[in-house]
Amino acid sequence: MTVAAPSHPVATDALVAALCQARRSNQTVTAAPLAATLADLAQAYRVQDEVARQLGWWQTRAAVAHWKAGGPNTATPPSYAPLPPAGVWQARAGAAADATGQGFHLIGVEAELAFRLGRPVSAAEAAALDASADLGGLLDGLCVSIELVDSRWQEALAAPDLLKAADLLCHGGLVLGEWQPYQPWSGHDWAAQRCALEVDGRVVAEGAGGHPCGSPTWVIAHWLRHATAGGATLAKGSVVTTGAWLGVHWAAPGQTLTVRFDGIGTVSVRV
Repeated sequence: MTVAAPSHPVATDALVAALCQARRSNQTVTAAPLAATLADLAQAYRVQDEVARQLGWWQTRAAVAHWKAGGPNTATPPSYAPLPPAGVWQARAGAAADATGQGFHLIGVEAELAFRLGRPVSAAEAAALDASADLGGLLDGLCVSIELVDSRWQEALAAPDLLKAADLLCHGGLVLGEWQPYQPWSGHDWAAQRCALEVDGRVVAEGAGGHPCGSPTWVIAHWLRHATAGGATLAKGSVVTTGAWLGVHWAAPGQTLTVRFDGIGTVSVRV
């Protein structure tokens, strides 16, 4: 897949350079001079692709193994970001993943569920899906996951929304728990699903039915259309995490974060 050139190449070149500098140096950069750079999300997504290309994460979206997707409600289209492979950890059973020493500027934590494709999905097939589609023939697994929130902008979460989108939607890392077969959860009553977030063994948030879109699977058809735009085919095993159930909570270096979804599993990470 060939990524289209940005609509405003001079401005977006400066934005790409700033994000690449921040990633290479592990130092935040100011968003203020770039606040008006982007006109829309399409440009932000092109910046995501170009930063990834320049940093050698992947050359095309078809090569992306892990994604994040999510939105505030079903009336608002979700947003998406492809995830750098070095920031994805697979936790072992009964042990916390180790994300210490990563140089996080912020450590936000979100309780999420991730889903895995059981076979390749083409652009044509994705285009025919809608948010209510039965995904049983596409997905083969789900797991509890932790989305770590960080920012390359000095303004952090106060940066303009489009610049946060260009910065992989404030992605810091993804921790995946043990995979479970998807089929038993097809048609699950997500409104009754309970989850909890712990920091160093202390519950800081818990509840039932906390996904902002009602069901975590609502975003998947949207994500598939986005990720295959331009004719890409997503590979079997591609993973997407689907949005925060309990909002974002903040942690400090040295803490252990644990997310539990009743009946599905638990995952922990040291940060």
